[in-house]
Amino acid sequence: MQQNNQITSSKERRHDVDWLRILLIFSVLLFHVGMVYRGGNEGWHVKSKQTSELLHHVMVQLHIWRMPLLFFISGVGTYFALGIRNHRRYLKERTKRLFFPLLVGMFGIIVPIQVYIEFFVAGKFKGSFFEFYPTIYEFVPYPNGSLSWHHLWFILYLFIYSLIALPLFLHFRTERGKKMIDKWAGFAERKGALLLGFVPILLSQILLRPFFPNETHALVNDWPYFTFGWLFFIAGYIIASNQRFWETIKNQRRLFLIAWILATGFLYYNYLATPKTWIFPKLPFGIRYWWINTTMVAWFSMLVAMGYGYRYLNKKHPWLKHLNEGIYPFYILHQPVIIVIGFFLVNWGLGVFWGFTALTILSTLACILIYLLLIRPFNVMRVIFGMKPKTASEQTSSVSESCKVEQASMKA
Repeated sequence: MQQNNQITSSKERRHDVDWLRILLIFSVLLFHVGMVYRGGNEGWHVKSKQTSELLHHVMVQLHIWRMPLLFFISGVGTYFALGIRNHRRYLKERTKRLFFPLLVGMFGIIVPIQVYIEFFVAGKFKGSFFEFYPTIYEFVPYPNGSLSWHHLWFILYLFIYSLIALPLFLHFRTERGKKMIDKWAGFAERKGALLLGFVPILLSQILLRPFFPNETHALVNDWPYFTFGWLFFIAGYIIASNQRFWETIKNQRRLFLIAWILATGFLYYNYLATPKTWIFPKLPFGIRYWWINTTMVAWFSMLVAMGYGYRYLNKKHPWLKHLNEGIYPFYILHQPVIIVIGFFLVNWGLGVFWGFTALTILSTLACILIYLLLIRPFNVMRVIFGMKPKTASEQTSSVSESCKVEQASMKA
């Protein structure tokens, strides 16, 4: 097979990647709803008095792989994005879609409403939101002050990843870079070789975690997790760029599933055997079991998701285009919506199951309605939430479709 046939086409639409992105971002909503009802010592912006230890144990595992997999998928998307635009247009597009919504979220209402409710519940601020809002411009970082990016840390990290990885990605597009990736893809075809992909990520944790032990999402003191996500981002780009990787992941998906089950079983065996600590006994050179185990679970989860996704989800659907367009605004909206609704809901005494169910349904519906009524129709709002503005022809088409629907309803 010639090398040109092994390179994944940058114009090929990967429906499985779109479906996985949608499912993952919805899982982020479920995770943050779970934070309201999670047992253990994990605090959150709004917390129910009725909590579940079982939910806590499930979320321990979910937390390990959901965001790294999103970074991986973002790396895949970056490969396709660079295939249809030059690096200048790519940087301009990343700034519009990532950095601008981040700033608007931090200084608009998205993040401030979350900080306000958290401070109000904790008794740190007792005035109205309008009295609270000016404190943002004191520029005192959270949690001592009001300025924060909260769940938009993912957008910040992704923006920085896109900048610092660009020279490497451009190198991968040279003939020398393509040959190097093709060699890696050839090695990956060996049985189980891709399982070793967790090793470079683990090395980053061994080097950094002794100095920065806590995951903060605050960037300046979060270098282990920042590097963790960045390496998944790089891996997504590399794997997306050569079709041999995809075929290997699909063909060995059952092996990856077995590895993931074993790694997850080992994680829970250790975690539940020592319920009062997440840090297991040290290995030589200060290495901890937890670092090894969580890195394996995260990497194996990615291989399983991409392998089974490529096999079963790479299918076009009439809803997919619309879901894919709206999922980014949905991510930006979901956490403040959960916190606002949860602020009232936790006092209803619904219990964990019905509270979780009600908060999930209400938050999902609220995000969808805000998107459909306030964001999707208006170009200003579309740009604020990282969407492409509608062209004149698209706006005309939308009006035409609305008229047809109205005429049909009148006839009915």
